[in-house]
Amino acid sequence: MGTPPAYGTLFALRNTRLAIREAALRHVQIVMTYTKTTDGTTNKYIVEPYSYRYRRLRAGLRKLLFAHDVEDGHIKGFVIGSIKKVALTDKRFRPRWLVEIA
Repeated sequence: MGTPPAYGTLFALRNTRLAIREAALRHVQIVMTYTKTTDGTTNKYIVEPYSYRYRRLRAGLRKLLFAHDVEDGHIKGFVIGSIKKVALTDKRFRPRWLVEIA
């Protein structure tokens, strides 16, 4: 039994995407630990996952998760590489928009 892979490895990134995909398919909220690219602060968010999109940011082209932040009621974009942890909850949500993650 080895130690789990460090965040940022391809294996950890794959597990993050699989967890987000599972939450989107089951329509359940996720708790996500995320480090902001703008100021480097790390926060936890409770979100409803909806879609992936590519956006051109100052750092170049990045893949983002677009999700509804339950606490502040807005859609937000999260850079995939800055998501540190993802945990599925048992709290289901009724989609407000088309869920495009499959």
